Amino acid sequence: MTNKQATPAYTPETYQQLLETLLKKQKGSIESHLLDNNQRVWIRRADPHHTMWPYRLLAVISFLLGADALKPVPSLGGKAAIKNEAKTLKRLAKHHILAPTLLAQTEQGLMMSHLSDLGDLMSALKKAEKKQDIEKVFALWEIGVAAIADVHQKGQHLSQSFTRNMVLCSENTIGFIDFEDNPDDFLTLSQCQTRDWLCYLNSTAYLLDEDTSRKRARQSFKRILGAQAQEATNNIKRNFCEPSRVSQNTRINPRQ
Repeated sequence: MTNKQATPAYTPETYQQLLETLLKKQKGSIESHLLDNNQRVWIRRADPHHTMWPYRLLAVISFLLGADALKPVPSLGGKAAIKNEAKTLKRLAKHHILAPTLLAQTEQGLMMSHLSDLGDLMSALKKAEKKQDIEKVFALWEIGVAAIADVHQKGQHLSQSFTRNMVLCSENTIGFIDFEDNPDDFLTLSQCQTRDWLCYLNSTAYLLDEDTSRKRARQSFKRILGAQAQEATNNIKRNFCEPSRVSQNTRINPRQ
């Protein structure tokens, strides 16, 4: 069941005041809060900066392998992460892509709406796999593919499109969360979109461990993307699979 915003809604000024008050009490980096108007929101607090050494190590490995898509996009936490997430939420909203609504922001944190109570795609996939319901697994997998394809068709990209960051908002609708890094500060749009596919395929690869399931997945991918399928495949090959392209910058976050 998708969270419904209460009536009357708070004013932007009230959300701002609530954010500043709740930030002082919040202990975790991200927590859910139920406001007095019965609206559930999420607040992300600026964490200390993350260490750089994993990014440097991955950068060396990707250079040696010539794998563009493994070069890291820094996700260093702190005020930069808050700024990145707010910027991305505004961008996605502008293009009518389902993601939390930004309600308030300071340098130390931000408040955003709650998307849904249905859970994330990763949990749904694991539940279907546990029941050995292969048809449900593929149905969910295809919903994820279609959701990312829709983002790309609108000329946009995500951040860390792992299944745990994809929220079921209805039986056939996916929303996206977690935008602490900002790939387009470093990458071309083509590379950002390739990174989206690599994140998604990386988090679902365990479901496609047989020739039959891989063949079916390729067919679904082509069917869902239609005319986009060949372009997406070419981008993945160009940005990830060609060892001669050592100097390009498609990056994956090493903290995943």
